[in-house]
Amino acid sequence: MPFNTLTVACSTAPTVITTFFNHFCACSPTTSKPNADDENFELSYEEGVALIRRFLTHASHHTVEELQAFTAMYVPAPTWVRTENIVIPSEFMIESGEMVKRALGDTAMGQGEAAEWWKWREKDLRAEWIWVREKWWGDEDAEREKDKKVMLYIHGGAYYFGSVDEHRYQLQRHARKLGCRVFAPRYRLAPQFPFPCAIYDVLACYLYLLSSYTPENIIIAGDSAGAGMALSILCMLRDQQRPMPAGAVLISPWVDLCHSFPSVMDDNSRDYIPAHGFQHRPSEAWPPPRPREQTKDSYDVVTPGEVAAGDLEESIPLNPVNAQYQRIEIDGKVVQIQDQIQMYTTNDLLTHPLVSPVNQRTLGGLCPLLVLTGGGEVLRDEQIYIAHKAAFPSAFSKPGQEDTDTHPPATKVWLQVFANACHVLPTLAWTKPAKMVGDTIASFAATVWSDPGGLAPFRYELMSLSHPVELKSPLTPAAFPPPERIGVITPEPVKRWMEAKKKWDTKYATKRPIKDEEEYEEEEENMAGVPPSAAYRRRKKDKRTGSSEGHTGKERGWGMSMWAGWSAKSDTKVVRRQEAEAARGPAMEALVERQE
Repeated sequence: MPFNTLTVACSTAPTVITTFFNHFCACSPTTSKPNADDENFELSYEEGVALIRRFLTHASHHTVEELQAFTAMYVPAPTWVRTENIVIPSEFMIESGEMVKRALGDTAMGQGEAAEWWKWREKDLRAEWIWVREKWWGDEDAEREKDKKVMLYIHGGAYYFGSVDEHRYQLQRHARKLGCRVFAPRYRLAPQFPFPCAIYDVLACYLYLLSSYTPENIIIAGDSAGAGMALSILCMLRDQQRPMPAGAVLISPWVDLCHSFPSVMDDNSRDYIPAHGFQHRPSEAWPPPRPREQTKDSYDVVTPGEVAAGDLEESIPLNPVNAQYQRIEIDGKVVQIQDQIQMYTTNDLLTHPLVSPVNQRTLGGLCPLLVLTGGGEVLRDEQIYIAHKAAFPSAFSKPGQEDTDTHPPATKVWLQVFANACHVLPTLAWTKPAKMVGDTIASFAATVWSDPGGLAPFRYELMSLSHPVELKSPLTPAAFPPPERIGVITPEPVKRWMEAKKKWDTKYATKRPIKDEEEYEEEEENMAGVPPSAAYRRRKKDKRTGSSEGHTGKERGWGMSMWAGWSAKSDTKVVRRQEAEAARGPAMEALVERQE
């Protein structure tokens, strides 16, 4: 079955209808409205969450390349929005590459000619300017443009799907509310371009902005994986003494790819992220081919005689960065994980501080942060944790860092948790909670651009539609897992992932690519350190990278266009009203002059 607007519509229609009836069946008999204590918000919100959840389920039975192509289709912008795509000059790519190499340090990313595989690309790095027509400042000289405000926005999509076109309906709202231009990088996607490709691309875009704008006039923002990437880039800027932006907006940041926090295992009925993680029909891009002699399962039970000393001392192997996460104890058995868990990087790099920023030595010394979290999302706990770790760096030190004299100053943090809300609320742009998020971002931006000293050191708010804003006290480290169990692979999420993986492997057993052992060993010898899924490995055989390089497809995405149009209706009304008011102004002045 093809992956297009028609098949997605057929797949999601029953879910929308079911959600509609379930919503009204849950009404209170006295009010004929949903229970006021239930923060499910309104019908369209419930339909939106159910539709996204069903879309991701539908996508899981298609290949990664098909999902990338679908979300990279062309989506036209409204008439009140202007866009311009540019190519990032090579000098900023070179500078970004040097910074990435310094940040990686001793982390082995390849050998010989393959040592800088992450720089390879078939197409230019592009980024899109997005602005509201009335806010365009015309042909001004470079000195005046430096005083203008810019938001660098990094779109999400679990690092492997999504695009600027798909997210533009959210970005144009920020441009309208903040009265600025939005700059959106079209970065490369995993698994064809795994870590650190995306960071390398986005950092180059930030360096490009610094060549024309002062850092005090720049805000970095992102959602989900994009927000996690933004936090990693901020840490790189701090560590290498580079100019920091005025502030950063982190919308539902994904900052722990090891899934070590409790909320990952909680009930996910209010969220649309799959409980077992992302699975897809096998293809050339994903999962990486196995050698023919390897077991058919994604894991292998290790016999007691094969267990190395110390493997059973802890249920969770507390290994340093670059240790091979091959074994983990699940239900009393030591299993050897043979498949890559996350598409963004290999298992041995999941704990790397640039991959999982929860493992950063400290999150102090950063620019002011606005962290926006859904109270019902599975990634909730890690987001609340990093907000506290940034605001109270000395209290949230990793073991062995308590006596360090180099603690940077505390980061100013504004944390908002929306009761029972889903992951990345702005995705449902037409709903009241999403509009509240937009107002908060505009308020934060206005403050960091005009009066950064006016920000409180730490502000923790619980947001609700039915109750006033509740100010909450900061949490202590005791409210989170022990430090040694944060940012490490944990058994329960891995077990859930392996169960789902086994189902997909059984269903699509004949689709998975397998390499002969001789071919596998020859490739490994030439590509040591290069991730198995990287397109760099196949560059001489097949240079087609499809939609994974972030460029927009030629075909129009009718489904995404309808979603974007629906999401932009309220923004369009505001713009049209402002245009009408602006037009009435001169007319009224002329009338008064004639009367006088």
